[in-house]
Amino acid sequence: MSLNPIPRDLNGTGISRVLSVLNQHMQLYGYELLELPVIDRADLFLIKAGDQIINHMLTFDRQNEQLALRPEFTASATHYFVANNSANVARWQFAGPVFEDNLNEYEQLAIGAELIGLSGSYADAEVIAMSALGLETLGVPNWRVSIGHVGLIRELLQQFNLDLRTQRYLLHNLTALQDTTRGKQWLLNHFDKQDFKTGESLPTRISYSDQTATMGGRTYDDIIKRMDLKKQRAADRDNLLAAIDFMEDWCQLSGEPHQTFAALMKKIPSSNQAAISLANSWEEAVRLLGVQGIAASKISVNPGLIRTWEYYTGFVFDLYVDNVHVGGGGRYDELGRLIGSIEDVPAVGFTYYGKRLLNTLSPSYFESHERLILRFDDNDAVSSVRWATQIRSHGQGVELLPSTQKLPANAKFATLQNDQMVSYSGKTFNFDQIQQFLTEINRSVHSDG
Repeated sequence: MSLNPIPRDLNGTGISRVLSVLNQHMQLYGYELLELPVIDRADLFLIKAGDQIINHMLTFDRQNEQLALRPEFTASATHYFVANNSANVARWQFAGPVFEDNLNEYEQLAIGAELIGLSGSYADAEVIAMSALGLETLGVPNWRVSIGHVGLIRELLQQFNLDLRTQRYLLHNLTALQDTTRGKQWLLNHFDKQDFKTGESLPTRISYSDQTATMGGRTYDDIIKRMDLKKQRAADRDNLLAAIDFMEDWCQLSGEPHQTFAALMKKIPSSNQAAISLANSWEEAVRLLGVQGIAASKISVNPGLIRTWEYYTGFVFDLYVDNVHVGGGGRYDELGRLIGSIEDVPAVGFTYYGKRLLNTLSPSYFESHERLILRFDDNDAVSSVRWATQIRSHGQGVELLPSTQKLPANAKFATLQNDQMVSYSGKTFNFDQIQQFLTEINRSVHSDG
C-alpha cells in the first residue's frame, strides 16, 4: 500500500509562501508556532471524537500501547497545555501533516491556531476574525463564514429530558433535518434501529448466585441497567419527537445576523436564562466581527451547525471559499478536563484544510516572486560568494546561478562583471555601493508590482 502525501503538483515555493503569509498574519495576533508530536497515544484523540473520526484514525500497537498518527492538532495542544500546568493564556499556531484513512489519501496539510485559557465573546471573535481575515490576506475574495452554537443547542435540548446517549444521537444526526433526502422521518426510523427498543427479555437462565458472572464482558447488573435504560428511552420517545420538532424549526433559522438572531431569540423560552445568556454572548461575538472589519454580508448565522469533533461546547464555525469548505473551528472548554485538568479549561481554535485552501488560490500565487539571482562565470565563483554574503548581510535574499544555467521565471537578476562590480537593470555598482544596489532592486520590485 502506498501513501499519498500532501499534493506535490503545487510547487514547494508556493506552499512555503502560503505558510509564511499565514504565519506572519497570526503573529500579528500574538500566536507563536508550536511543534507537536506526529505520533501520540490513540486514546488522546478518542476523547470526544465523533464516529467519523474514530472510523478513519490510523492506529498501530507498539509495546502493548495503542498509538495513532495525529488526525488533528487540538487534542495534542490541549494535552501539552494541561501537562505543563500552564496558568497563563496560550496563543499557539501550527502547520503540518495530519492523517486519516480516507479513500487512500492518508496525509493532509492542516494550518491553524488554538487560544487556550481565555473565555469570552472577544476571544471567540478573535479566532473567527483571524481565520477569516487570513483568507483575505492570501488574496481570496469570495470567502464567507457560517457560525453556529452547539452549546446553545445542548442547553435547549435540556427541556426535553433526553438521556445523554439520545442527545448525542440527535446532535450527531442533526444535519438530517436539513437534508431533503432524509429529514424527520429518516431520523426517527434510524433511531428505532439503534437498539433503543424494548424487545429484549432478561436472561432467565442466570440465577441469583450468578449475578456477578459476565456475559460478553458485562455483569448481570450491567445487563439489568442496560435494559432499564432501553425501557426509559422507549418511554421518552414522545420527548424525542418534541425535540426533533423543535430542532427542525431551529435549523431553518439560518441567514444574515440581525434577522436570524431576532428570530432565534423568539424560540428560546423566556424562563431559560442560561440559553438567553448563551445567545447574547453569541450575538456579541458576531457584533465584534464587524468591529474588526468583517462585513455582515460575509457572515451567516446557522443555528443548526454541528462539527465532526464532539468536543465542541460553545460556538462553532465553518469557512467557505465560494462553495468549498476550507476550514472551521469553535470553542471546546471541556476538553482540558477530559484530558487531565482538574477543571474545565477555556479554549477555542480553528483549522484550515490545507489542500482545499491551496486549490482555491490563483495559479499565479504559486509562481516565484521577488527572487534575486546573481549570475556569474565559473571562474568568478569566489567573487560571487563574496558579493552574495554581503547582500544577505543587508537582509536581501539572493541565489547564485552560473551563467550557463537557465534563469527561472519571475526572477530579478544581476550579473557579476568582475570582483568589484555587478550590473543590474542597465546600471553598474561597485562593491562599496552595495546600499545603492539594494535600493535599486527594491525600487524596481515595487514599481513592477
